[in-house]
Amino acid sequence: MTPSEALKALSRDREAFLEEVRALGEEGTKPPPGGGWSAVQVAQHLMLAEDAFLSALASGAPLARRPIRDRLGALAVWVVFRLGLRVSIPTSRVDPTPPLPFSQVEARWREVGERVDADLRGRLGGDLRQAVVRHPVSGPLDLMELVEFLRSHIRHHRRQLRRLDEGR
Repeated sequence: MTPSEALKALSRDREAFLEEVRALGEEGTKPPPGGGWSAVQVAQHLMLAEDAFLSALASGAPLARRPIRDRLGALAVWVVFRLGLRVSIPTSRVDPTPPLPFSQVEARWREVGERVDADLRGRLGGDLRQAVVRHPVSGPLDLMELVEFLRSHIRHHRRQLRRLDEGR
């Protein structure tokens, strides 16, 4: 998949997730029995994660290549996403509390997503292997790794939406 195709796929993934949450209606605002995030809070978390990456992209801080700790962290994140494991968020910055109304989450995620897409499209002419952001666990990510992370993050939480729906 080319970088341009990957960015289009990320936009489609984002819209599909929002559509799934929208389809839940009022049920999407209710946390599951036993606690946890509502579907709207899951969407808010994804929006906050993209917003955190957008801030990191804007900082333009130079990033070193990966030491072994970052490589192990990247492997751990990949395993979590592939196996659908539940883990704690790596930073409170992406904690969806207090919860926002879905209309705000949807509007803000679309706006953040458009800005992420525009920033990354602007980098397509450069060195795609150059690290552009740092994830708190997996370390520096280049453009394609960032897009794949964001897509995998959405897929990971789509499984969470299914679990929420099955638990009702």
